[in-house]
Amino acid sequence: MHPRDCEPGDDPALQAYHALYHGSRGVIWALQHLQALGAACLHIDYRSFTEGLQHALQPKDETLDALDRLIGSHQDHPARALMWGVPGTLLAARCL
Repeated sequence: MHPRDCEPGDDPALQAYHALYHGSRGVIWALQHLQALGAACLHIDYRSFTEGLQHALQPKDETLDALDRLIGSHQDHPARALMWGVPGTLLAARCL
């Protein structure tokens, strides 16, 4: 996570945060997306940085199996928002 994204009193462990909306995962996704649209030309191969972060760059059957288990475990989640619970899980699954 970029230091400016941290709030006073945040856990220092957040500096290694890899969420889609904060940190490395979101930055790598955005760069790859811009390249796919023709809006950027990347000169770095980010696959070596993405172990465990992005299935699109390093697809593995084990990742799909883990995602299948996680998606199944969210069926009874009470949240109905697009980014949380079942809708959020289905959005992520659709992107895969």
